[in-house]
Amino acid sequence: MLKLSRKVDECKPLRHGMSQQLINALTYANLAFTALFTIEISIKLIGSGLWDFCNDNFNIFDAVIVFFALVEVVALGGSTFTAGAYTRSLLSST
Repeated sequence: MLKLSRKVDECKPLRHGMSQQLINALTYANLAFTALFTIEISIKLIGSGLWDFCNDNFNIFDAVIVFFALVEVVALGGSTFTAGAYTRSLLSST
């Protein structure tokens, strides 16, 4: 049990000297850009229709990027730094 609690303590975010204000600003920027690109993809999809949207490879690429950005925001609550530190700690423990 002691070993498990030590692993939990190691999952703290790696900030590399960043201030809390910078972390908050980057998190909000991530959320804002994700929302902006989600709106862009939605407008493109509605405007061109599903068939024409899917015929353009760049639209597919954009949709995949936006999908993974949305997964990140939903799964992590908008915090990309915590997730990165958690993933690194999990990988280093194996």
